[in-house]
Amino acid sequence: MPVDPSPQLPAPNLEWRVRLFGAGAILGVVGMWADQGWLVNVAIAVLLLAFLLRFRADRDETSQDDVDEGSTT
Repeated sequence: MPVDPSPQLPAPNLEWRVRLFGAGAILGVVGMWADQGWLVNVAIAVLLLAFLLRFRADRDETSQDDVDEGSTT
């Protein structure tokens, strides 16, 4: 199911964050089930990457929004 990327979307990179959180959760469960510590560590790294995507700023989109807001007055 494709997601329509619109400028009104409140969270940038939401689709990638959801994918990475899902993959990290699956890797973590499989690592715990198989008793593989390295796989659990990989899962933690994937989850941290997904969390850090939240703080990634798309400066092009931000600067465009600022310009659009200024032109409405």
